[in-house]
Amino acid sequence: MRITVTDTRTVELTNQQMNEITYQTLKNLLPGDGIEKHKGELWLYSWEDTGHGSGITTHIRKATELDLAISNLLEAIHKEMSNETRKM
Repeated sequence: MRITVTDTRTVELTNQQMNEITYQTLKNLLPGDGIEKHKGELWLYSWEDTGHGSGITTHIRKATELDLAISNLLEAIHKEMSNETRKM
């Protein structure tokens, strides 16, 4: 595939758009749905909704320091996005 861009443009993004882009990019780096304590250690997990508020949790692997850092960033960005939504 060949893609050629010949038009130079300046695009301005709002803080909310930047937060959403950053959030989705970081989310793609973290496998699963989050991190939880399991048998005394932190694990990456995925959760599948089976309906009526119940679900199946699968522990993927032990969380690394990088996983924890990404998770903390995601939490902070999510909080910021929630605050911006309330301001609107």
